[in-house]
Amino acid sequence: MNVNKIGHEHIIIGTNMQDAVLEKENLKVVADGCSGAKHSEVGAKLFCKLIGDDFSIEHAFKILQVLMGNNYKDMSDYLSFTFFIVREYEDKYVVDYCGDGFIIERVGDIITYKEIDNGEYPEYYIYNYIDKDKLKKYKDGVSYHTVEYLKSDYDNIGVSTDGIRFFINNNLEFKLNEFILSGKSIRMKRFINANHSTFKDDIGLVI
Repeated sequence: MNVNKIGHEHIIIGTNMQDAVLEKENLKVVADGCSGAKHSEVGAKLFCKLIGDDFSIEHAFKILQVLMGNNYKDMSDYLSFTFFIVREYEDKYVVDYCGDGFIIERVGDIITYKEIDNGEYPEYYIYNYIDKDKLKKYKDGVSYHTVEYLKSDYDNIGVSTDGIRFFINNNLEFKLNEFILSGKSIRMKRFINANHSTFKDDIGLVI
């Protein structure tokens, strides 16, 4: 099940959807472009494509850096995005992430939303490729984090950008649970369409 929906505020102010998702066999990826960056949806989509083509995180960013010409402004505008990746193996799920978002843990019918929140300044992996003198935060660089989940303990692991907080913060977590348990993304998309003003930010979810 995957969902990628533009947020209401993006429609109001006329900006593109900045979330990107990818789902392949044994792989789930979401990336969330920075709202303050002019074209961050481009980097988010290209990153998902590169990870889907089996490039490592480091190799993907080196390719993206070359595409931007190693220019500070272009790298900031195009490549400021967070990411969450789930790789499925025979006995476990491995999640790599950098920046804000959610890890979705499912055990039977019980679903837990583990929020990752960096506060005012999200971690963007592109900071590792930008001259530290240009940065206000994270001058020592940014690392991605890795969490492993044994299949003996969890039935499924998914990931989402931080847009699903509008379900949780508006006491609609039970609806989100219903959609995930049904496995039918169309139900969730229709609900968002019918209540679009509630969902101010883009949503990218794969589980």
